[in-house]
Amino acid sequence: MRVLLFCLALVACAPAGQPQSATVGVLEDRPGANAQEPPRFVVRAAFHKDGGEWRAFDTTAGVGSFPRAADWTVAFQGEAIGNVRAQAPASWPLSADVGRMDITGGEVPTRGDRSDKFAGWGDTPVYRPLVAVSTANVADAQQWTALRPSASAIESARTAFRAQFASVQNCANGSSPPAPFAYTDAQIEPGDGYFSIDGWTIATLHLAGYGCDGPLSGTAFNDQVFAVSRTGDTRYLGEGLIFVDAGDYDGIGNLFRHANVYGADPDTPVVRAGVDIVTRLQDQGV
Repeated sequence: MRVLLFCLALVACAPAGQPQSATVGVLEDRPGANAQEPPRFVVRAAFHKDGGEWRAFDTTAGVGSFPRAADWTVAFQGEAIGNVRAQAPASWPLSADVGRMDITGGEVPTRGDRSDKFAGWGDTPVYRPLVAVSTANVADAQQWTALRPSASAIESARTAFRAQFASVQNCANGSSPPAPFAYTDAQIEPGDGYFSIDGWTIATLHLAGYGCDGPLSGTAFNDQVFAVSRTGDTRYLGEGLIFVDAGDYDGIGNLFRHANVYGADPDTPVVRAGVDIVTRLQDQGV
């Protein structure tokens, strides 16, 4: 089973102001359940403002705890690129459908071509997910940009990687048992990176050379994501996260990260995992 997680950010980029009611979701390209069913777009409601604080929707509370219908502004890189209206179904038959709202109006925008980067169950290529907001606040004053991390950011992230994965096991081949594995810095390979104009870097690293016959999940060989400040202070954010977009979605510059899972175990507290990431990042002042 392949599991896709993605990260979207509400960055600290505006002066403090009055809290606004807001809901943030994700516009998703959903493959058909079989060859006869065509793909379709949905909006998945993920977070809402509750008493001035961002909170995840309770994924165990059922359809009644989510918006029944909403008008969404679709955003990408700090700009509004479309508007859609969506409505929740009477029920969600699968855990992977929790929070899903079916598109009922508007013209769905896309960016790029369908690819397997954001593919979920079945590895069917899909368009990249896009942030959907119930307000018109989409500006990204920190101007997060896809960019290979600098040499100094990679060095800081590698140091944090070693601290996070001080003890690693690997296999000589698929049939041998795991054994302690001593790795070099060169084997900690950098992947995707994002950079903001105030000097923060989001760097993805993974350990090369996985030899075991089993899933990467839960190992240092899977993608591990770190936040690096301009001064080199580095914090571990989590495993398997893919940065999607950033914006001041409530107009006052709060921050969160959201992890969303396709095809995961039904008992996985998907959106609640995002709240944990929120807390860690807020403590860092990212």
